[in-house]
Amino acid sequence: MRLSLLFACACMAASAAGAENRAVLLGAGSDARDETGSAGISAAAEALEGAGFKVVSAFDSEIEASRELLGSLLSEDAPERSVILLSGRFAHAGGASWYLPGGLDAPSLADVDGAALSLGTVMEIAARSPGGAVVLLGARTHDTPEDERVALGTGVTAGLGRLEPPQGVTVITGTIPDIADFAGTRLVERGRSVPEMLEGASALDAYGFRSPLVTFLPREVSATPDAGDGAAEREREAWQESRETDTIEAYRAYLEEYPDGAFADEARAAIDGFARDPERIEAALDLSSDARQRIQRDLVLMGYETRGVDGIFGPGSRSAVCRTARPSVS
Repeated sequence: MRLSLLFACACMAASAAGAENRAVLLGAGSDARDETGSAGISAAAEALEGAGFKVVSAFDSEIEASRELLGSLLSEDAPERSVILLSGRFAHAGGASWYLPGGLDAPSLADVDGAALSLGTVMEIAARSPGGAVVLLGARTHDTPEDERVALGTGVTAGLGRLEPPQGVTVITGTIPDIADFAGTRLVERGRSVPEMLEGASALDAYGFRSPLVTFLPREVSATPDAGDGAAEREREAWQESRETDTIEAYRAYLEEYPDGAFADEARAAIDGFARDPERIEAALDLSSDARQRIQRDLVLMGYETRGVDGIFGPGSRSAVCRTARPSVS
């Protein structure tokens, strides 16, 4: 997974500009005392739709219906950005965790895989949008009334277990109200990276991809530039903002507003530079030294020369990554 993600980012140009943004929102098990419940799912869905996402959602759906909705993210063309929100009850055993759909009766370790959604599978589906995937997990608190809890069978424990997101996937956890509020407010703020969205959100925990270099949603721009004497100055301000943000999304936002602007050629050159600059791509992946060493070891095992397994990507490692996608000649 890490190797394939690295190749996808390092050897492909940023060609997903026209891809859809999609979201799947699932909730389960509300009552009159749950102030978010289905209302929280509805509010989050409305906010994401307003931000341009194609949204499917359900509350208290059974497992097959939940899987069908989750499968909407598996079309041939992967979404540019994906949001998966699961709100309700969770269970774990060992290194695995599950989301429990509505109406589930006492799953045990022997049958929980067939009765619930594997969070490992959920995160792998999200990983089809590397760098643009956010999984939100809203869990019930320990003070949930006894009659609202689901009994669990042997070998399964209530709550979220250890979370190890794939490369390029951000997982954010919290209580149901906090997660619903985050999805409907901070997540749809344009021009902000995930770390910026999480500033001050002390009740939430985040795992996985959290690069400050990658904005989740690009800044919104008007369809046409304003007319008048100040038009040139406004364009210069827009260009300066793009330069300071220094992301593909920021340069695209400038080009959407000023396709024939004074800085259009520079914006296109900057976008092309992202596709050609391995150091920028690697910085956005936010790989640890251990992760880089694992990639290098995998490359060596596949027969490619990396010129060392030291956690530092130089010309040897980058050349080996790109060669993995070249078709072999028989």
